[in-house]
Amino acid sequence: LKADCFNNRGVNYEIMGLLDSAYVNYTRSFAYEQQFGDSLGLAQSMINLGILAGKLGFYSESVECLRNAMEFLDPHSPIIYMALVQQNLGLTLHWQGEPSEALENLYQAREIYLEIADSQRLYQLETDIVNVLIETGQLDKASQILNNGYKGYENKLNLRSTLLRNMSRMNLAMKESNFTKAKLIWENRLL
Repeated sequence: LKADCFNNRGVNYEIMGLLDSAYVNYTRSFAYEQQFGDSLGLAQSMINLGILAGKLGFYSESVECLRNAMEFLDPHSPIIYMALVQQNLGLTLHWQGEPSEALENLYQAREIYLEIADSQRLYQLETDIVNVLIETGQLDKASQILNNGYKGYENKLNLRSTLLRNMSRMNLAMKESNFTKAKLIWENRLL
């Protein structure tokens, strides 16, 4: 119960933007989870620590935490945890400058989201994949995902997800030197 309380406090601090306080509470949560050996609780604490470390720019620590979180997951753990680990590990590896390994993890998360039919997370994840593909010059693959992705869900998804997706569309148009298309996306989708 103490571990859950510290974990929830960490989440609340993170939402409020008090990342140092969030880190302290996630660390305390992990310490309590270690005392009782709850593997799912340990995984959750490591996931939260890993994601927060990535946000703070501590990429090596983030990768280590997220890889450790995988070790605490077992076949009976909710599959969504593995997807979250893979997605955030992919993002962190991308930020760290390892795009091929990043894409490998992002595609593994994609398979899980497809399996559990989580269209909201899948849509966000595909946007992350597109951004890595654009930055690595794989414009055809990025375009294919943007054109064949979950278009039908855009109106059902939250505004932030759609905005991020449209920013990726504009970024791709700029990389392809299609400035007219970028201008149209800017005027019709971003404004």
